[in-house]
Amino acid sequence: MATETLHPGRRIVLQLPLSDHDTVTIAVLDSATEPSPQSDQVSCAAMLVPAGEERNWIYTSEGGQWQLLAATAFSRMIIVSRTSSENQFTTHGSRDEARSSGVRSPNASNRPICLRCEDEALKTRLRSIVVALAPRICFRTGSPIVPFVEYSDNIIHRVVVEEFFSSLTGFMVVEDVALDDLEAQSGSMFWADGEAECEHRVDDRGIRKLDQVVYRRRLRFKRMPNLIQTEVALVVPQELRSSGMTIARTGIEEGSVEEFCEEVMRGSQIDHGWLVHKYLPPIVAGLVLAAPCIEPCMERGEKVKVLALGVGGGALPIFLQKQLGFHVQAVDVDKAVLDAAHRHFGLDDGVDMEVILGDALQFVAKLAMDVRAEDATLNPSNSRLADASPKCKDRAHASAAEGEDVVAQPCNARTATGLSSSSVDICRVDGRNRHFDSHRVHAIVVDVDEGDPRCGLSSPPSSFLAHNFLSDARTVLHEGGLVAMNVVPNGAKSYHGVVSSLFSVFDDVYETVVEGDVNRVVFALSSKGAGVNVDGPLARLVTRFLDVRLIREIQKAHHIQV
Repeated sequence: MATETLHPGRRIVLQLPLSDHDTVTIAVLDSATEPSPQSDQVSCAAMLVPAGEERNWIYTSEGGQWQLLAATAFSRMIIVSRTSSENQFTTHGSRDEARSSGVRSPNASNRPICLRCEDEALKTRLRSIVVALAPRICFRTGSPIVPFVEYSDNIIHRVVVEEFFSSLTGFMVVEDVALDDLEAQSGSMFWADGEAECEHRVDDRGIRKLDQVVYRRRLRFKRMPNLIQTEVALVVPQELRSSGMTIARTGIEEGSVEEFCEEVMRGSQIDHGWLVHKYLPPIVAGLVLAAPCIEPCMERGEKVKVLALGVGGGALPIFLQKQLGFHVQAVDVDKAVLDAAHRHFGLDDGVDMEVILGDALQFVAKLAMDVRAEDATLNPSNSRLADASPKCKDRAHASAAEGEDVVAQPCNARTATGLSSSSVDICRVDGRNRHFDSHRVHAIVVDVDEGDPRCGLSSPPSSFLAHNFLSDARTVLHEGGLVAMNVVPNGAKSYHGVVSSLFSVFDDVYETVVEGDVNRVVFALSSKGAGVNVDGPLARLVTRFLDVRLIREIQKAHHIQV
């Protein structure tokens, strides 16, 4: 049987009859992570697509299914859907589905009780089938238990703000959502068997009870439906906040949910002082590792300079500029994304925020070439290259040459490409930037996703771990500066590969685990680190907004050869 063996990155779609009238469509997905020969390292789970959600692209598109698997630690995921003439798994989400704004949220807990009971009955019928589809290695110690898990994003109500298309990224959506904030309590978007009862959050009057209503604005890329690219908090006016607390305590009738949530979201504004995505606060906390480089700049009253590669909605660049007072260069290759960030998330090009449209790899290569040229001009006998780590010297010139082509487009490119007059101002980097008379920066943040969850890494793309890029990044940094990298590995092997690549170029590497998330954050330093100092000026600035424990949890990474 084809499903007996795990094949990393494989997806099989089957149709099986349950009776003369009932048929199910089953997608069997194997994690991109290489399986361990030990049976206790291999796990398998099943997911039943909730009744009424069979055409939701999160469950039915190939990209959505891979993201559901990538968000777990399972080796195999078996996704089961009821089959009808209008319900088939798709290889890719259709354009009609991508454009639809009327798809109901995949929150199983919000569905009527009868549908939930129907799901439980069907799971009972499916148990022998999903066990048979488990990989053979799971049977070494007897018949395996294959739990049914459920995905829940806790959405009470969703309002689509804008849907748009980019030739680079595909279909995207900006949306405002009201959440019943269960995730804050559970720490997971997945519920195992028995964790969600039929009566969950429904009282004896049939009125739904809410634990804590929170409001967010999101940017999502529909090519990876389960990925929330950017999420920011919405500030609720005081008068509506009081009403929301009353509703959370007493319950709300389903018919009034949409009206109430839309009223709240219409009167809300974005809170730039809070980083919602769980991996962003650890990135900011890790800047303390570069305190010997950053704090002298702060003491002189000069601007700390950060280069952010990958912008999305701009939550992190905006936080660094508005809350920490840093000067930020934010680079993204997709002008449609930058335009949406300007319209809906408050990203504005200004005195201390330079928004750059261009390829991040080429941009860093060009910047490194400019640094070397600047050093050679200022001190020909002692250029930056002469001071560079031996790890970097042999590739430095080649890396610079690769960046000589187009790096960023000038401001008037908006007219040629048809962007609206409200678009982000696009600035050209030509050696005469305001505040960037020196091309070096104190920190580089790499927050770019791969786009294909079947790869060994969901983030960053492998090109950001290439020797050329890392060498150029080191060249661009001030002595003692750091690269902070958001990493979403599909297994330990791929993560160790990231750390190994960083150690091949940088003098020291630190890491931190993102609690309740699949992300890891790694920090590569251009000189040997002295650890973290929670009492210094930079730490005191950072802990005005973050928990000091995020700094204390940072530790040295171990160099494991792969």
